[in-house]
Amino acid sequence: MTGIDPGYSAALDEICRLRAALAYEARVVESHLGLATFPKSRRPIAQQQITRMRAAASRRVPEDYAGTDSLRRQELLKAAGGTGTLTRGEWEREVATLANQTTGATR
Repeated sequence: MTGIDPGYSAALDEICRLRAALAYEARVVESHLGLATFPKSRRPIAQQQITRMRAAASRRVPEDYAGTDSLRRQELLKAAGGTGTLTRGEWEREVATLANQTTGATR
């Protein structure tokens, strides 16, 4: 036993996967800029999005995000289909539910 809390370790793994997903999405948006049909008027906005996504994926949360108040963050998370907050207990239940769905076990 390493003394590392498995819940903490799993949370760090999830953070890593989320950063990788954000970096991937930045690359997808960037590839759209190469399309001749991509509107020129939207290019600067898309480039700013790419810059912010890559910064966040690299652990440099841009001021655009850092300044977002907690109520606004909760609204954004809910609009994306997530929960407004995520406590450790909620996260552990979510991980257990996903694990059960993967293995077919029930709790």
